[in-house]
Amino acid sequence: MIYHTNLATLKFVKQERLLSNSISSSTIVKFTKGIAEFHGLYIDEVSINYKVKFTTDILLPGNMEFCSAPFPVEIGSCEALVVVEEPLLSDVLGGRAFTSQPRLKLIDEGGNILSNDSTSIVSVSLYNNPSTGKLSPSENKIATAKNGIAQFKNLSIDKSGARYQIEVYFTSNI
Repeated sequence: MIYHTNLATLKFVKQERLLSNSISSSTIVKFTKGIAEFHGLYIDEVSINYKVKFTTDILLPGNMEFCSAPFPVEIGSCEALVVVEEPLLSDVLGGRAFTSQPRLKLIDEGGNILSNDSTSIVSVSLYNNPSTGKLSPSENKIATAKNGIAQFKNLSIDKSGARYQIEVYFTSNI
């Protein structure tokens, strides 16, 4: 005789390892009218590779264990831009593309890179412009984030000068 308790279990898995300290309340519930409801659960650790693992003791055709697709857990939207790479003063020659182009990380309020963000837009402009130079090309003054990184390409200033400064700012999240 097989005895079934009709229980369902939910586990959070990160990189195929069970996270025991990231589950906020009971993870074992009974099925009611064919539905298992879990309440008050949360993950308290930022990561890009979580999965939800669901198991049951009910005999089902096929598996009695199911795993979700990977998903990220982040603290929130972009709170700051952090410069990863910036043009060096020696790289800026009038009319030529900067040797090193601006690259920035989009981070949340916890300082975590928004690695799942590939839609936010970051813009660049001249902040200090002592020689009335023009930052170009205009179509490259915006960069769409890819995996939380905004990379600018082919930017240049048309006039030589000293003490140029560029300013980057978060424009939008599509």
